[in-house]
Amino acid sequence: MIRKCLTAIIVFLSLYNIPIVSANEIYPHIFLANMKDSLSVCKELTILLSKTPGLLVNKYNGEFHEDNINKNIKGCMLVVSGSYKALGKGQFPTDKLFSELTNAGWNQLIQYSADGPDGTFYVLTQNDKWIIVNGFWDGGDDSDPNYMPNDNYQIIIIEGEVIVK
Repeated sequence: MIRKCLTAIIVFLSLYNIPIVSANEIYPHIFLANMKDSLSVCKELTILLSKTPGLLVNKYNGEFHEDNINKNIKGCMLVVSGSYKALGKGQFPTDKLFSELTNAGWNQLIQYSADGPDGTFYVLTQNDKWIIVNGFWDGGDDSDPNYMPNDNYQIIIIEGEVIVK
């Protein structure tokens, strides 16, 4: 019965060219604030990132060691690749993630934060969940005015719970 009702609603909306969007596309910070498990958070992060032009996102589930904080995390890893050319004037993905997540109630652990010409690193927590964001790019060479930096960037995001051994 429910499936028939949903099908009828979708047909109606498509006949009148009414876009079908989920609430998490309109208010992603609400969903990122209420996630109970790592797979849900990873899915929402993937959806959020997929709206950035020119990104390729690969997702892996498992246990990961993060060297910068020397912790093992059980959850997911997103490996994100993109180019500045494809991004255009859009918001850089690490900045977008930080903004959306802090608006959703995630807290930054300042002791695990760094920013520089060749990358960024930050850690956010909420309850027992951690999100580690590590961005890499070619920031150029200030000593060589002829140096052309690489157009590509990579971001590694690990989300999950810290494993205590």
